[in-house]
Amino acid sequence: MDIQRGYIRLFRQFEEWEWYDNPFTKAIFIHCLLKANDKSKKWRDLTIKRGQLVTSYEKLAASNGMTIQQTRTVLKQLQSTDEIEYQSTNQYTLITVKKYNLYQASNIRKIEADIIPSNKPNGGQVTTTNNNIDNTKEYIYLSSSIEKNSKNEISDDEREILKNYVKRNKLAKTNLRGYVKKIIDNGDYLDILKEEKERLAKLERQKAEVNFPAPENKNNETEEERQKAYEDFKAKVRKIKERKNDDQDSTQREKRQIG
Repeated sequence: MDIQRGYIRLFRQFEEWEWYDNPFTKAIFIHCLLKANDKSKKWRDLTIKRGQLVTSYEKLAASNGMTIQQTRTVLKQLQSTDEIEYQSTNQYTLITVKKYNLYQASNIRKIEADIIPSNKPNGGQVTTTNNNIDNTKEYIYLSSSIEKNSKNEISDDEREILKNYVKRNKLAKTNLRGYVKKIIDNGDYLDILKEEKERLAKLERQKAEVNFPAPENKNNETEEERQKAYEDFKAKVRKIKERKNDDQDSTQREKRQIG
């Protein structure tokens, strides 16, 4: 066994999980935790995000000693209780572990590394003075409080970004705050915040690239009047660009119709 490949966390509370006594469902879920990306990677023309894995019914069945029909049933069970989401094509199945960032939070890696001994005497074999490492006070506290810590580490600005994300994508019709809380609780907020911050930074760069000349003050205008004239000028420029884009779209449609 190559321990250098890393590890996943499996907390004792897992024994209370509703599917724990179902060997097939338990095996597939642990398999998903083991195989899911710990960071985003490119696969063909897709970006497979942290907490996702690309597989197939055939591979899952073979890896876990199950039939394909049993595998399909298990995936439906896990999706019904919001453990995973999956989309299948005729080439692959993409599985998303819904609370991966909660189960495998990266913000405690360093603490765990300090707690778990890493000395390697005897030809590289790892030895510890206590085989039941989870019984250390620090690790028990870490395991029991991970959910609380992961929820609290979000600023007011980041929470506002999440609210705007939910509004823009029309994800919540009424309970906006509740939907944002759900995103934070299941760990999805980490990927959303990353994408939103990149999008906002891109918008800021685009704004900076548009260099509008300030209008000349020929008539001793007040600051408020000059600002209004400046905004009117920008609005006119935007309309011209929109009209140009509309004309281009119209021309393309006409060409397609002729063709």
